[in-house]
Amino acid sequence: MIRKLLVLLVGEGAARLLGVATFAVLARALGLADLGVFSFGMSLALVLECVMDFGQNAQLGRDVAEDPEQGLFRFTHAAANKTLIAALLAAAAALVMSIGRFSVHETTTVVLLIVWAAGLSVLDSLRSTARSLERFKLDSTVNGAESLLRFLAIVLVWSLGGGLVAFGLAFALESWISVAIVWGVLGRRHDALLAPPASVGDLQRFLWRSAPFGIAVMSLSAFYNLDQVFVRTIVGAAANGLYGAAARISFTASIVGSLLAMVAYPDLARMRSDLGALQRYLTKALSLAGVIGVVAAALAFVWAAPLLTLLFGAEFAGAAGILRILSLVIVFRGVSTVALYAANALGQSRQVATVAIAFTIANVTANLVLLPRFGAYAAAWISGIGEVALAATLVTVSLVYIRGSRSLIASEVTANARD
Repeated sequence: MIRKLLVLLVGEGAARLLGVATFAVLARALGLADLGVFSFGMSLALVLECVMDFGQNAQLGRDVAEDPEQGLFRFTHAAANKTLIAALLAAAAALVMSIGRFSVHETTTVVLLIVWAAGLSVLDSLRSTARSLERFKLDSTVNGAESLLRFLAIVLVWSLGGGLVAFGLAFALESWISVAIVWGVLGRRHDALLAPPASVGDLQRFLWRSAPFGIAVMSLSAFYNLDQVFVRTIVGAAANGLYGAAARISFTASIVGSLLAMVAYPDLARMRSDLGALQRYLTKALSLAGVIGVVAAALAFVWAAPLLTLLFGAEFAGAAGILRILSLVIVFRGVSTVALYAANALGQSRQVATVAIAFTIANVTANLVLLPRFGAYAAAWISGIGEVALAATLVTVSLVYIRGSRSLIASEVTANARD
């Protein structure tokens, strides 16, 4: 588990460094106004990417892990669904922006960035497939190489003097070129990846199976991100600046736990028929996530002010108290993510969706009630306590299913022995 985690960390680290370099080049090439447009388009596209996926990556990874021979045929189901959804979203965005009297350049750039996000989403399906086939080195290589290709593409556009639309086109082409390369590499060894869907009904059935987990992921995305919206709206921009800086460090410090969930998910899906082995593996994964979270949280807690000053400047040192509270999130975020994917591997996606919706509603309610009186610190405590409760609830979902299933199997064995 640790070996696979380290492999993924290499690719993730390279991708993040190249992401910073890419943004730096864009800032110099576009200037303040156009960079604002491009950043808006990127943010919108990445939000819509979650809609394009709608749980299909997780479903595909689970299908491939459980039965590679049949599961690989599902890739084209996911790719076709995502492409169709992306086309609808791009058309809707273009219509809304034309009504809103955005310029042609702005609208074209946003549409191209939605095409980019669609390519990233299909690429994520290929990466999910690679992990389920135990090809973690390939997944890590793709993660870093795709970011490198994007960086080289924008450097080329910059050197040619391209403008806003040209950078959008570079992003779109880069993502789909990456899809074609990785699809070809995997398809060379697994012909099923190249098989077209049998019918439109197959696409609909696959999307329907993925939907509960997709709803859960989108709800949890709101759970994790709406706090900054409320701080900005209720408390003010200055407070949100401090809160946003602390939240960014909290998110970055939690990334290892998310990668651990990627490592554990295919194994958990394969172990579904052996609940004893699955429970032992899950216990190890949750323990490792907890240890990593405690170490990262301790560092963030102790070095809160220096970290904020180093990364964002001396004026952000005032967010140290908020970051210390958000250390709770750092401790339990990995546990929550591993438990989330464990529950889905066990077929409990509907229960997970219910939990996610309930926690999102509770989070929104708490922010609306407490922020006007207690400010940004209330948002931090809501996030921290909410993360602890979410982790405990998601772990309980899996353990209740495992214990219930094992008790049922034991009862059936006893009944058969008596017969």
